[in-house]
Amino acid sequence: MKKVKKLTSVLLATVMMIVFAQSAFADYYTNPNGSTGTAITMAIGSTVNSQIGVPLETDYFKINTGTNKNVKVTLKSPCTTFYTGPHYEYVNVSCLNFDVAVFKVVDGVISLVTNATYTQGGSGGTDIVSFNTSGSTQFYIKVYGHPPTSIGTNPLGQPIYNYNYSAASSYQLKAVYN
Repeated sequence: MKKVKKLTSVLLATVMMIVFAQSAFADYYTNPNGSTGTAITMAIGSTVNSQIGVPLETDYFKINTGTNKNVKVTLKSPCTTFYTGPHYEYVNVSCLNFDVAVFKVVDGVISLVTNATYTQGGSGGTDIVSFNTSGSTQFYIKVYGHPPTSIGTNPLGQPIYNYNYSAASSYQLKAVYN
């Protein structure tokens, strides 16, 4: 009987720790537009100023377009200017490299837009994606960050990045008919 009581106490304590730990971590950080299901709708012609708050965060935006339209999406990666030195006489600029991808929705299936022209702007630059809306009128725009330079390549030749960086920086996203 003593063993059953002890086992029950240990089990109850474990369950309580799991329940309270989940609620503590759930409140730590939530990304309001971190998936296509929670994407923020943006109008063509509008500019969105948003922020990547933590490393590896991804933001999604949804645009609805007319059929057979040419669309241009621009993403301005952030730069931060800060001053150092005893009299703040030294100017340092730190730029991040955020990227953008566009996905289309056809018959409920989401897939990467492959007929697009992608121009990389690099750290602090402006990335541009131009595409035609033939075959779909609903698109998702994905914004994500990575360090300015890769630390090597994987076996497929794609860059590998070290994500130990702070990316709490604002970016500017715009979608227009071209």
